[in-house]
Formats: sequence, structure tokens, C-alpha cells
Amino acid sequence: MIESIALLGHLENEKNSSDDISRMIENCYRYNSKKQQQVAGINIDITNNIPVFKDVILFDLRPEHSRKMLYRGGNGTGANPSPSAAKTQNDTLTRKIYAFFNKALDVDFLTAEERQWLSDVYQCLQANDQVLRTKIDDICANRNKGDSLFLTLIFTKGDELLFVADIPLFVKLFRFFNTPNTVSKGTCSICKKQDVTVMPASSSQTYKFFNLDKRGFFWGLLENKDPVSFPVCLDCLYDIEKGKEYIKNKLNFMFVKGLYYHLIPQFFIGNEASARRFIEIVEGQNNGQVVDDLSSNVSNEQLVLRSIGKLDDSIAVNFLFLDTSSGASAEKIAMLVQDVYPSRLSKIFEAQDTVTSMYFTVFPKASKENKYQQNLFAVAREFFPKQKDNGGKKKKTEGKKSGKGFDKYFLSVTQNIFENKPMDNGFIYSSIMDKVVKQFNNMLAKNITEFEFLSTIKKAEMFVSFLLLLNLLKDRKEETMESEELFDDYFVKFKDLYNSPLKRGLFLLGVATRMFVDLQYDERGSKPFLTELKSFKMNLTDFRGLVPKLQNKIVEYDYVEEKWKLNRMSIALANASKYLLQVDKTNMSVQEMNFYFVTGYHQGWDVGSYIGSKLKEYKENSTEDGR
Repeated sequence: MIESIALLGHLENEKNSSDDISRMIENCYRYNSKKQQQVAGINIDITNNIPVFKDVILFDLRPEHSRKMLYRGGNGTGANPSPSAAKTQNDTLTRKIYAFFNKALDVDFLTAEERQWLSDVYQCLQANDQVLRTKIDDICANRNKGDSLFLTLIFTKGDELLFVADIPLFVKLFRFFNTPNTVSKGTCSICKKQDVTVMPASSSQTYKFFNLDKRGFFWGLLENKDPVSFPVCLDCLYDIEKGKEYIKNKLNFMFVKGLYYHLIPQFFIGNEASARRFIEIVEGQNNGQVVDDLSSNVSNEQLVLRSIGKLDDSIAVNFLFLDTSSGASAEKIAMLVQDVYPSRLSKIFEAQDTVTSMYFTVFPKASKENKYQQNLFAVAREFFPKQKDNGGKKKKTEGKKSGKGFDKYFLSVTQNIFENKPMDNGFIYSSIMDKVVKQFNNMLAKNITEFEFLSTIKKAEMFVSFLLLLNLLKDRKEETMESEELFDDYFVKFKDLYNSPLKRGLFLLGVATRMFVDLQYDERGSKPFLTELKSFKMNLTDFRGLVPKLQNKIVEYDYVEEKWKLNRMSIALANASKYLLQVDKTNMSVQEMNFYFVTGYHQGWDVGSYIGSKLKEYKENSTEDGR
């Protein structure tokens, strides 16, 4: 993986500039950020070669300013290699700007003239320290959370405005501070060149989690045998840093709300050609190019992934999920999904498109709902949510030890989808029904609307359909069914979701129940029959016992004027009973059976409309035959 990051960086360095200074620059501009990005330039007049403080100039940060400022972040609280730094809550002026001058004045290769000029600039800054701090504090006071601000020096010389990079002395110091001191002869672990000057590239120069804390393959290649570093030549070091920067700016995506990942390519055959094609795809989608006829609701990261899915399997991608909950500076791997090939991405998106088109067609109102429903990973997130802390304490959730585990559950499901690993039916249906039952109780307590409850069921149907299409759930097809059934045309729209007598029987029982509950509400203004559903924790015996209860209700409500409602309910119930009688026993879990029941409950009136259309069709056919 680190080799592919270096290759990305090499191509970026090659494309942008070949000079060593540009390769050392760290791009501080964030392309995907919607926050304000600005620079506070401390303006010093050097027209008469005597530094005179003028003002602090505030302007918007642009990509080209990284090079002009000679920006490169220092390690921790250490000085940066130039008088340019990101403003933090710490005393940036002292820790970064002033510290640079203290460090630079100790360099022994400066001429007397250079040292004197550098000292004069430093004294000018210190003499105006209080004014500088007041102006910078005023700028910071008007900023919003998440906005970024960088401090740098800007020099006025006559009519010229000079950046740090325009002063040869700063360029010389920048190059010096970025040249490693600890070097030796060896083999570069990236480009594999032998007998070259290498240095121990530490995790701070690559990723904070990337270290070799055990004796491994590269141990004997380093003279100092530093266990947290690996040998790399200077060219490859800069390539790695540029590749890391590229991934951060162009391949850092939000997977679902609150969870981010880095998309890291892995190149195999024809490395450079594959890498160039990969960059073309990423650049194209980040610039807003549309893939085929995709909906405008598809997010940018999905556009990138869909385009990658059209490549051959000469490359793969790694999904690096980072946990930054303890602060942006603490990078921890939440999960690393490796070697996901384009063919797998293509299959995943094909299944997703099949499901979303299926449900948006069956339930037209869905297209007006939140666009995230077209991302089935976002839909799945609802059933494996991240729990919020309660005063620093983890909330306990019914049936689970703590909320923190839900993030792990969701990531585990995600990993299985990408890696094509079958899932445990019990785990999936249990998680789904936990959410459905919770929403059902919330609806009864009037904390949410019926629409919100039914929307949860629809999302559950979409998620299960998605997993079934990807063959990730064990499909319990217990009995074969006769063809030419009344509901065949309806069920065929849902692929293999309802492919057994038990599934269809439970579904149609849910349909009949929904029809009656709504009828009961119309007549009485309440839904007392919902108590018969045992909070969707019914077993097969309970479901069979529900049939006569509904049959009795049909007789009891025979007084209603709109007999067509009872008629459609009777048809749904009769077919439900017919399917259930075909099943003697089942190994389907209680949660799974209740899932198929609630899907029918959700689709109750859609099925009612279908029955109505069928009855009309039969009537018209009978009339024609009578002629």
C-alpha cells in the first residue's frame, strides 16, 4: 500500500514541478473543504533594507499560496522550516514563527550579512509583538468553528509584494531544514534501489499509525535499527508525503454521516499506466463530471467509486477508516478493508441500483425523501448506529453491552460486503428488528409519526434485498411454490425476497393486519389490535393464531359501508393462510419471521391497490367472456 501512495505522489510531483523545493512543499489548501480558508500576512517593509512593520493583511488562501509561503508543518511543537504556520489554539506566534528565527539564527552556514538581516526581521517582529497579537486575535474572534487560518510573512519592497519564497535566504533555510541529518547507505524499501542514501522514514512522515514496532524485514537495513521507521531514499520520501497529501485532499470521503475514510489505491500490473488512469478518474469526478445517467443524488465519492468499478482488475482499492474521536492529530485505524477490486465495486453498485430503482418505483414517495436512501450503506447505518455519550459515559442499549460496539458492528457489516463474506442471518435480522421494535414503541408513545415507523421498515427491506442480491445471507427457501398464483406479479418486483411459502404467508398476514388496523382506526379512532402483535416478537404459533383473530374481526366489522376494504382484507388473509398451511416447521428465527411480517404491514395498502386492480381485471375478463 505504501508503494502505491509513493507512486501517486511521484506522478503528482512530476506533473506539478520537478524542482526540489516544490516537492518539499505541503499543500495547506483543502480542496473539498466548505469552511473558510485564509492567510494572515504579517507585512514588513524592507524597501530601505531596514525591516519596518506595517500591518497584518488578511486574504483568502489559494492552492498556489502553499508554494509562495514555503509551507510545511513542523513536528509537534517544533519550529516549521519557514516562517509560515497554521494558527492553532496554542501560541503559534511564539512556537512557530519566533521559533523559526531562533532556529535559523543558530545555523552556522549563514553569512554575517544574512544573519544580521534575519536578526533585524526577528527584532522587528518582537518590537511589535503586542500589536501583532491584538490584530491576530481580532481576526480569530470573527472566525467560525472549522475555519482555517495561516500565519506567514509578506514583505514590501518598493512597489513589490514579496512572499517568503521570493526571499533567497528563506529558500536556502527551507531546503536545509528539510534535508534529513540521519542518513546511511542501503536499499530503499520503496523503489528498491540499492546502495543509495536512505534515511529512517518515521510514522510522522507517512501515517501516524504506520510504524514497524517489531523486528521485521527492513530491520537489518538500518544502521541505527530504529524499530519505528523504515529505510527510504529522499526522492521516495517526498513522493510518499505528496501521495499522502493527494489522498487527504482528493480521496478523503464521508462514507456515512460521522464516518470518514481514505481511499487508497493498490496498483499491480503496469503500475504507472494504471496509476495515471486512476488519477484521471479521480480528477474527473472531483471536477463534477457525470457518470452515464446517474441521478444527481449520487454523491461525489460514489461517482469516483462507480468509475473505478469500470476499470479492470489490474488495480484494487483499500478503504482506510480512521477514528479521530480523540482529536484530529490522533489517527487510529477503525478498519482497513484491503484489495477491493473494480469488479467487486461494480457488483455492489449494480445491486444497489437494482434495489433503489425497485423501491423507488414501487413506492414513488421514496424519491422525494432524503437522498441518502440511494446509498444503501447509509441505510444500513440506521440499524447499526453510533451511540452518543451521556455525560462522558457510554449509553447502554437494549440487548447490547454498550453503544461503542455498534460502530464496530457497522464496520464489520461493511467489510463483509466489500470482501464478499457471508453474514449471520441471526445477527442481521436481530439488529434490524431491534430498530423496528424501538420505532414501533416510539410510534405508540407518539414520539414519532406512523410515517417514520413505516419508513424504517422500508429501509430494512432495502437493506435485506441488497444483501440477498449479493448472496451474503443464507436464503432459507424451504418449499417450492406453485406458479400462476394471484400475487406472483406483485412478488416478482422484489426479486427473491419472497421466494418461499412461509415468507409469502407472513408477508400477506402483515398486509391483512395493516388493512384491518387502518380500518379499525377509521371506525374507532384508535388501533387496539396492535397489542395483539406482541411488539413483533411472535413465533410461528403466534402467527397462525393471528389468522382466526383477523377472520373474526372481518365478521365483527361486517357493518361497515365500504365492503371492498373487508373484501381485499379477506383475499390477503385467505392467501396468507394457504401459504402458512404449507409449512409444518421452520428453522427461521423469530426475528426473521417478524421481519417478513412487518414488510407486509408496511406494504399493506400498496398490496390492497394491487388486489383491487386484479379484481377489476378479472371482472373485465369475465364480462368479455360473457359476451
